[in-house]
Amino acid sequence: MIAEYTRLLPDKELLRAKLHEVYALLAPADEEPAKSTPTKAKRKGAKKVNQHFYEYETPRPLDKIEKDIDGLEKEIMALLKEVVA
Repeated sequence: MIAEYTRLLPDKELLRAKLHEVYALLAPADEEPAKSTPTKAKRKGAKKVNQHFYEYETPRPLDKIEKDIDGLEKEIMALLKEVVA
């Protein structure tokens, strides 16, 4: 069950490369990232990044979610039994 969810996650290196590419488009070349609190411009840039990567997916039916949770609970209990035993 956990393997199914990790399969759906994007590759970390690919995601890092895409984020650097988007940041390069949004930030001027001579600007270094500041370590202060986000300004309105920075929040606007983050919003553009989110719009670039976000894809809406309709929620799954509740019965499927419940089955997944039950499966995960069983898997976690089995792992805990191994640790305790």
